[in-house]
Amino acid sequence: MSEHFQGPVPRERRHKRVTTREVTATIETLGGAVSMTVANLSIGGALLAGQGPFERGEIWELELKLKGTRAVTVRGEVVHVRTEGVGIAFQGVGADETAALEKLISTAEAKNALPPPLPANRRGTDEQPVFVPRPEDPFAQEHDPRPPRGGSPDERAEYLRLLIKNRDETIRKAKAAYTAVVSEADQLRALVTKLKSKLDALGAQQALTDVALAAARAETERERQARVTEVAQERDGRLAERATHEQLLEQEQRRTLEAIAAVSGLEAKMRRHEHEAKVALEEAETARKEAVAAVSEASNVRRAREELMQANRKAMENQTALNKEKAARAALEKQLGDEQAASAAANEELKRVKEEMARLKAKLVNAENAIERMASRSSAKAARSPVK
Repeated sequence: MSEHFQGPVPRERRHKRVTTREVTATIETLGGAVSMTVANLSIGGALLAGQGPFERGEIWELELKLKGTRAVTVRGEVVHVRTEGVGIAFQGVGADETAALEKLISTAEAKNALPPPLPANRRGTDEQPVFVPRPEDPFAQEHDPRPPRGGSPDERAEYLRLLIKNRDETIRKAKAAYTAVVSEADQLRALVTKLKSKLDALGAQQALTDVALAAARAETERERQARVTEVAQERDGRLAERATHEQLLEQEQRRTLEAIAAVSGLEAKMRRHEHEAKVALEEAETARKEAVAAVSEASNVRRAREELMQANRKAMENQTALNKEKAARAALEKQLGDEQAASAAANEELKRVKEEMARLKAKLVNAENAIERMASRSSAKAARSPVK
């Protein structure tokens, strides 16, 4: 790790480095405790953000803390002090410190791996659905425990039980997240259907407005043509009878003014209808944009559901592998029991053979004693018998 901080071009790293802003390092100095933020962390060292009262080559004791985990105390050497921060290379890290550092790094990495939040809901209408809060991310958790270094069956069984428990908890959380996503997708689908119905209604209303507007224009044109024709005829009649029909001309002029006022009113009504139609078109365009955004959000939800299904399939595959390993362990335990029973039977047979050998040895000793006694008697008898 110290080689990484020496030169301007970093060499190949021996340890995995995790970027974090939630781990803090506390250093006891002569002026008091100094707390600094850890920019990145690995088993071999750390980069502290800022400068601090440090010089290259100094040895300090650091206390690394992360919310929700136990503090880790390590010794480190200052290998460089730069604008981006202070580089620390850990020294004399034992097995316990290594395990604690691995847990701290795994927790920091899990927090960094949390997925980003979904885009915020549009608030242009009161008909937006109320989304159910999603459960915690089932994959934002600590890594699986390390396999036992020993090979005893009890340690392996405890490791497998803990691994199966972690897998079951992950599957449960994934199912809960999948249920929440499906519920949210159903609500979005209902909103899209409602917006589509509203858009269709607005389209029908616009069509009716266009028909009414065309009818009003045609009626206005007919009335105007009729009035123009009538005025022309009356004007010709008045020119012929101008002297005798002066009052009739004044009446017709009043009627003409009334017709013009009616035409003006119709034109104002037509302009009002045109404005309403324009507003309806704008509302329809807004509804169309909202429907497009809802469809896009539904597509994002479908992709998230597919990712959850892939994670579920992967978890089921891991569960199948664990079941196979559990069956193999049961077979090994059965074989071990058979071997222990055979060993016990062999021990009993050996004990019986030893007892038989002891009895045979005792018989042999008795036979040897009997032979010696018989030899003694024969010698004594030969000594007593006279020589011929």
